[in-house]
Amino acid sequence: MRSLFLPAWLIYIQLFSCTALPVAFKPPYEQLDCNDPEVEKLALLGVDHINRRHNNGYKYTLNKIEDAKKCFKGSEEIYDLEVDMLETICPLISPEPSENCPVREKKDQPIEGECEFKLVMSNGTASVRHAKCTSKIDSAEHGAVPCLGCPKMVPLNHTDLLQAVTYSLKEYNSLDDQVYYQLMSVCRGTIQVIKGFRVKAEYTITATNCTNQQASESPDNCAPRKGNETVFGFCAGSVTIPSLDEPMRSDVLCKIYDDQHDSDFHHMGYKDSSGATVPHTELGYTFHNLRYSNFGPQSSESSSTEDFVPVVNPLSPVIHHPIAKRSVAAVDPVSPQIFLQCPGTIRFY
Repeated sequence: MRSLFLPAWLIYIQLFSCTALPVAFKPPYEQLDCNDPEVEKLALLGVDHINRRHNNGYKYTLNKIEDAKKCFKGSEEIYDLEVDMLETICPLISPEPSENCPVREKKDQPIEGECEFKLVMSNGTASVRHAKCTSKIDSAEHGAVPCLGCPKMVPLNHTDLLQAVTYSLKEYNSLDDQVYYQLMSVCRGTIQVIKGFRVKAEYTITATNCTNQQASESPDNCAPRKGNETVFGFCAGSVTIPSLDEPMRSDVLCKIYDDQHDSDFHHMGYKDSSGATVPHTELGYTFHNLRYSNFGPQSSESSSTEDFVPVVNPLSPVIHHPIAKRSVAAVDPVSPQIFLQCPGTIRFY
């Protein structure tokens, strides 16, 4: 005898999805204008959701709304959005709001994020229920071909890149004996062939409970500060490796973000199949792909958002934003037809 009980995942889908309902019970979808200010607010809520949850790298900002639809489920409004984002130059640890962060220039091989969001509006308050994202290097789509001798992005575990990180961080630590900083995450790296190799590395650091002297004597005893003493930083280092037997030359500039003790930035590293954290430097990725760093490797394997149930970290509470609801007047059949615009306006490129 077959069980009359539905699996938990199917119940979840029925509660928060319009398209997952049987054909006879599907409510009609309403196409929305991608340039509508209220739709834009929902898209920005989705982008904020991603910036607070993906693991490593940089903050994203809204670039374009590809599609926007709405249906009703009882008293709730369910929105399906397809959104294009661009990587900014602000690292995740930066307290700067993403809307104030400059996007990376096209010549620097920026990263584009593509997300599908499902949001629910209940009693005038919107919240993100589903999110499925992936990333790619944007330059190929826009026809930017790396020139001969131009900097080229390299995998985050590239030997020369990790050497540049170690060398430049050691130089930065030598400037102040009072605080010893440890590497948190390598965010980006390029190599340029010019009279040898010029390696540029961008990475995040965290202050430890050691001085430089203590770190040199007992490095294993140094641990990141916690609680009210937590301090993060972001470094951009450049190391030149000459082609001849000459010493390496390096320049490093680090920005320390004070008062980070209440930050919800706690996502560092990827998870393997057993759930154990894998340092990203052991992986051969050129950039931090949202496909993996956001919700885990299985998130983008689904063919639709209805198959995906997001993992919400309990340390990073969901923020619900009130969205103004508009009253919709009855449509006069003799009134001129209103044409909705989707995709929406491109903000950057």
